[in-house]
This record gives sequence, C-alpha cells and structure tokens, in this order.
Amino acid sequence: MSDADFELKHEAVDELKRLAAHPVQEVERLEQTALEGSTAASILIIVGGIFIAVTVIAAAMYGFVELVTWLVEG
Repeated sequence: MSDADFELKHEAVDELKRLAAHPVQEVERLEQTALEGSTAASILIIVGGIFIAVTVIAAAMYGFVELVTWLVEG
C-alpha cells in the first residue's frame, strides 16, 4: 500500500469519526465548505444535499399517496 493510499484512507476514517461524533457540526462545516467552493468536493456536497432533499420529498409524497389510497379503498 502506498503512502498516498494510506493517507486517503486515514483521512476518510477521520472524517467518518468526526461525522459520527458531531453530526450537526460536521454538516454545518460541510455546508460552509460547499458555499466557499474551496475544495473539489464542494460540487459533490451540493449534489448530495439536493439528492437527499429530493429523496425525502419523494418519500413523503409516496407515503401520502399510499395513505389516501388506503383511506379511499378502506
């Protein structure tokens, strides 16, 4: 394993530990990083946030349709 691979894996583990320990602060930090556009991951952070928001909205709409269907056919 090269030093670059080890460094990348170590950095990823540190990020996951930080996210697990302090999720709210980490989300705020990632949001600030995305707004600054200071890293190559900024666009990925923004796209990930949009994906999560769209997924939550779609799940809520699906649940609402299922509820209405259940009440009408009930």
